[in-house]
Amino acid sequence: MTSRLAPSDADPAVVLTVHADADRLPFARVVAVSCGAQADLPMNRVDDLRQCTQEALAVLLHHGCTGEVAVRFHLDPGSITVHASGSGPDTSLPEPTSFAWLLLDELADDARADLDSGRLAVEFLISGRVDSVPPRQARP
Repeated sequence: MTSRLAPSDADPAVVLTVHADADRLPFARVVAVSCGAQADLPMNRVDDLRQCTQEALAVLLHHGCTGEVAVRFHLDPGSITVHASGSGPDTSLPEPTSFAWLLLDELADDARADLDSGRLAVEFLISGRVDSVPPRQARP
């Protein structure tokens, strides 16, 4: 596992590379939460970022990625773009009706997948959008 946890001014990104194994997914979730806090996202969007990171890696594993998967968190003020990718001999694009993809599509501001020369990439954007915060209910 390799990582660069502190983004520099020149490249505001955090990069994590882990073995393509479900037991390694918690590392990416922890990094996602840390990046969300560093980007000053509201807590509900940090949770969306964590969940989307989990689902993006699940998509990679489910669709044939073996060896290593790389996750790049690009931090901008108030938003994070995540690019996760991996390769394998039998990689395929996710079905747009799969649970993982439907969840990514619902929680992220934008989500897309691409397959190029056996390398599957999933990219999504999480912003600190105000419309995602539910209104508080008045107590009787």
